[in-house]
Amino acid sequence: LFGVKETATGSSEILAAIAEYSAVAFGLTAVATLLLQRRSKTHPPVRPARTHSRPTFTMHKTQRG
Repeated sequence: LFGVKETATGSSEILAAIAEYSAVAFGLTAVATLLLQRRSKTHPPVRPARTHSRPTFTMHKTQRG
């Protein structure tokens, strides 16, 4: 960035780089797993049947004319 180049010279910098790469790999694996699970679902979730439903009444306006 802006022409700045860093070199990993110490063990703490190398461990930080390994941690960053493993975090990116974990994130990509998690996204891929979620996308594959979403595609594998062929049927939408089943909604439970209503056992005690009340009848609904609506008022309709009549056209005069």
